[in-house]
Formats: sequence, structure tokens, C-alpha cells
Amino acid sequence: MTNALGWRPTVAQDATSLADLGLPELTVVLTDEGFTVSPSETAAGWTLVTLENRTTEDDSGPDFTLIPAGETLDSVVRAVATPTAEVPAWVFETTFAGGPFVPKGETGVGVVNLTEGEWMVWSGGESFGAAALTVTAGGRRRPHPRP
Repeated sequence: MTNALGWRPTVAQDATSLADLGLPELTVVLTDEGFTVSPSETAAGWTLVTLENRTTEDDSGPDFTLIPAGETLDSVVRAVATPTAEVPAWVFETTFAGGPFVPKGETGVGVVNLTEGEWMVWSGGESFGAAALTVTAGGRRRPHPRP
């Protein structure tokens, strides 16, 4: 499976190996209408993301993007939906943490490193609705894999 540029996306790994890390977890559900994230708030640090792709037509995944200072979820979504010749400066200054890519109708997992702030969960280049995620100050230690 390749995209329009001929690249093969990295597909999420089987849940058993990543679940053994003991990381905090987020569940992202993608439907034809958009993303939902549960819980909607988590602590900063490495996070296990489970994606349930319930779309009927698209192989896809979430892009976790830190909403830049002075912007909101709505303003970032508007900027992405109405591109102009001039790329907003925040695009070069914010954090894009990626996320697991999963074929339609399947579930997969991935690990992302989230920093404190307001994040949006969306899919660049897709028309799915975005979801908000609040990431609070860390305090979590880096877990060690279970024996």
C-alpha cells in the first residue's frame, strides 16, 4: 500500500509489544465525521495511542499537533482548510508528533511524546473533523518495559 507519492506509510504495530511498556494510554476513534479522543486530558510524556479506524473508505491516522501560542483549534483548522500562498509562521515553530496509521476498519497502536499544552488531533490533507487534547505538566517517569 503506497500513497500518491509512492511512499509506504508506517503501519501501527501489534498492541501486545507496546502495551508492555506500561505507558499512559489514549484512545482515538476515527469515523467518517472526525476524531474523538479519550480521555480529553493527559499528562505530558510518552503516551500509548490506540487508534480505532471506523471510517468506511479511508486508511488514515491522527496527526498530533501542538496548537501554537496565540492560536486556537478553530483558527488552526481554518488556516489548514483555507491555504494561502503564504504559510503561517507557526507551521515552522510548532510540534507535529505524528500518530499511528491504520487501515479502515482496523485498530492499531503507536507511541507519541506529548509536551504540555493544547493539542489538536487531526489528519493533514484529510477532511475529518479535529479533536482537542489538553496535555498537562509531566511528572511521569519514563517507564521500564515489563520483564
